[in-house]
Amino acid sequence: MELNKKLPNSIKQIIEGLSYTIDTFGESNSLVVIFEDYILKISTLSFDIENELRVYNTLKDKIPIPKIIECVKENNSIYLLKEKLKGNMLSNPYYMERPELLYKLASEAIQLLWSIDINGLDLMNTYDTIMEFGCDCNQKGYLDFKESDSLITKDFSNFGEIIEYLKKNKIEEDNTLCHGDLCIPNIICDKDKLVGFIDLGLMGISNKYHDLAILYRSIKYNFNGTYGKCYLGYDDNKLFELLGIKRDEFKLKYYLLLDEILG
Repeated sequence: MELNKKLPNSIKQIIEGLSYTIDTFGESNSLVVIFEDYILKISTLSFDIENELRVYNTLKDKIPIPKIIECVKENNSIYLLKEKLKGNMLSNPYYMERPELLYKLASEAIQLLWSIDINGLDLMNTYDTIMEFGCDCNQKGYLDFKESDSLITKDFSNFGEIIEYLKKNKIEEDNTLCHGDLCIPNIICDKDKLVGFIDLGLMGISNKYHDLAILYRSIKYNFNGTYGKCYLGYDDNKLFELLGIKRDEFKLKYYLLLDEILG
């Protein structure tokens, strides 16, 4: 792939001649190019990448997130060059084979987000943004119910029913800083230390159970073989015990349904 020919000069000067791979792990619609020290994201302009820029400017001194090296907007495209955090995803086999360490780091990660004072911060309301996006996509026929997580959506027959359920049962706000997609691949660690967070396009403000539900499901599915290999050591209540939070099945279901309308 002749990557350099397509790049703005300011970015080309930084990465020209460097070896790279194309990310095939994530489910992003963007082209993600991985260098030893950088991540280059090439995408059309969208609310999530615009929000990632806002998050960086607002939170770069408050939480560990990748530094933005260069950002270029050309026509309807954006080229975002970021530093690559040094470490491994929390879904790496090193952590999956050490469940006590995985749970410890997962709880530290979400507690760090919850500890940030959100008063006065220029951040979007993640819940409202997802609801607006999901409603719009459903009206335009972009969502395919067959692609949803049937374990979560089994009581519904289409996304319209899910959206109505979410509207009628909206949970009273207990807002914190919210990653928006706090699955364990988006938590970067180095051995027993939390390094930082990646994929910040949905970060904003929402109920603390929003991130907790996604983190809970991500840990469960990574252990039970949903994504491939099964691992020993899964504990369905461990995360809640470490966080000192009473498990709430209604809130878990609610925010996992909310996540489904992202498509």
